[in-house]
Amino acid sequence: MARMTSPRVLHLAALILAVVLAAVTPLASTSTTAVASQQGADLPPVDLDALDPDRWSLSELVVAPGQTIRVTNRGVSAHTFTVREWGMDVPLPTLQTVEIVVPAALQPGDQFTFFCSEPGHQALGQEGTVTIVAPEEVLAGQQPADAGASSERIVLETRDDFSWSLPSLEVVAGQFIEIRNPGVLEHHFVVDEWDINETISSGEVKLVQVPDSVAAGQQFLFYCSVPGHQAGGMEGTITVIAPADPASGSDPNPRRTEPNFDRFLPDAETLGTGWSLVRTGDARAVVPDYDNASAQIFPGQGRGATYVGPNGSRATILVLPFSATGVPSNQIVEAIVNVQVLMMADWETDLRDAGDISPPAGCDAANRAGGVTSVYTLPAGSTVCQLRSAGIAIFVTVEGAYAEWSGIEAADQVVTRLLERA
Repeated sequence: MARMTSPRVLHLAALILAVVLAAVTPLASTSTTAVASQQGADLPPVDLDALDPDRWSLSELVVAPGQTIRVTNRGVSAHTFTVREWGMDVPLPTLQTVEIVVPAALQPGDQFTFFCSEPGHQALGQEGTVTIVAPEEVLAGQQPADAGASSERIVLETRDDFSWSLPSLEVVAGQFIEIRNPGVLEHHFVVDEWDINETISSGEVKLVQVPDSVAAGQQFLFYCSVPGHQAGGMEGTITVIAPADPASGSDPNPRRTEPNFDRFLPDAETLGTGWSLVRTGDARAVVPDYDNASAQIFPGQGRGATYVGPNGSRATILVLPFSATGVPSNQIVEAIVNVQVLMMADWETDLRDAGDISPPAGCDAANRAGGVTSVYTLPAGSTVCQLRSAGIAIFVTVEGAYAEWSGIEAADQVVTRLLERA
């Protein structure tokens, strides 16, 4: 005789089945807000900003399954947060924060690309990597609440009632301050002693860096220099404090990382048939006298590569971190020309005006120089592409020919190829 199952057992089995089905239901690709799973409920959210033109505030995210990523579009252009493998393509309305929950089924060690799916944005650099780690690793990396001033980027917002979101700041030398203008009026961020005067228009986000030369205990005034704004109360104080004790194991500035330069250093095949890579490394690997470069405008070692091509042609690419914050334009030009001269040490340069040639598409500004090599009298050209919004400067020199081009035109074509690839 068959044994009958009680209604209570059937009800319990139905509940278990419902839970299992819910666990395997895929994340909706058009959801703009997700509910955090219990797994990530105790994890701190990660903040990510979409910025104009076509960049992210962070290029590397380290998150755990179930953790929340808070994404805000600080620009005026349309942006999305997209991860193909997650089935996610989320629109980001301007000046609104969208919460994204990392899928719970992911495993530590998984790595994905996040990007903006608006046409052309990823090609111009609006992408990054997201690495999955165990929740314990995220929690272990949190600083205690009484650890003093946060070594992460400080966020300061302007207010149209002539005030700042923070009337006082505590900073450490080298720290970044992120200034956001969510209002409609233009504002300025000024610190006279640092030679910083940044204009922040409506919807803009600007980064400034505390000078490395400041000392703990110093205090500075910051204010808005738009007429009437400081008098209306738009000023505050910045106090410098000592950095966290290195013995604690905390990173003194976890967000002060260099961008991903390798994406601008292609395989030899990318340059074309007959090209080969002969040297790669930091700036000194391709420019031995790089120590003479401006550390203020190029605050890092960057990456470089040298290639040789058909008929004795040679191409050198140098990608450097680039900071124009608070630096007069004439000093920026001087620093760029200095690096160009270091890369053209063996040339007879004519520094001819390239004003009749349009800069490569995608460059915020371009500096050019031309000439011939001293030994083999080959035509030579140098192009510097400034990607100011990404904090990158790309230096390219070509000696000889690149395809059917030579001189400045050849260097421009290599820059164009790099931007297309990146």
